[in-house]
Amino acid sequence: MKFVNEMKPAAQMLERANVTSFTPHFLSWSCSDSGNPTTSCPNMCVNKGRYCAPDPVEGSGVDAATADLVKKHGYSGSDVVEENIRQLCLFKELQKKNETGRWWTYATRHANECAMTKGAFDRPCATGIM
Repeated sequence: MKFVNEMKPAAQMLERANVTSFTPHFLSWSCSDSGNPTTSCPNMCVNKGRYCAPDPVEGSGVDAATADLVKKHGYSGSDVVEENIRQLCLFKELQKKNETGRWWTYATRHANECAMTKGAFDRPCATGIM
């Protein structure tokens, strides 16, 4: 979420000046075509394998201490997908009100207050900051 924290001031300023507009995008794929998504992409998907995300402890940017904390709390790719969908829905609703700048506030607060390492990466935390 370093990107979101660093981009928030500039993006909000550019949007207020009507110079640009921002739409959030998230990495996802489908595992429903691979036979049985439960075995092909375990814990990575929602909606019967239609929306999947990588395990949050995988990747070159994850240090061992962070990975251990995330594993301790049991988070997986499906948790990431659920939050990504929540953020996209929030953005679309804010777009209808011409208040997309509020998405940045949500995204930065979510990254800080609802972190996987804190065991707070869940719906109650997310809805609490909306």
